[in-house]
Amino acid sequence: MHDETHTPTSADLIRELMAARAGWEPLFDAADGMRLDLEARGWSPVTARWVAGQWMCHIVRNSVRGGR
Repeated sequence: MHDETHTPTSADLIRELMAARAGWEPLFDAADGMRLDLEARGWSPVTARWVAGQWMCHIVRNSVRGGR
């Protein structure tokens, strides 16, 4: 939370990042599930991890940009 009378501190940033992380937990779970599913279908662990990571980056980037 930021207002004109308060200069954000590193503790404020950490609290905000932890709150955001909690909101993104289902996305991390989905990426892990995608990775495991791809591996179960015969994809290599490295490729499955890469695909799930790319998907996660796309989702996070879109959420930061507001869906643009």
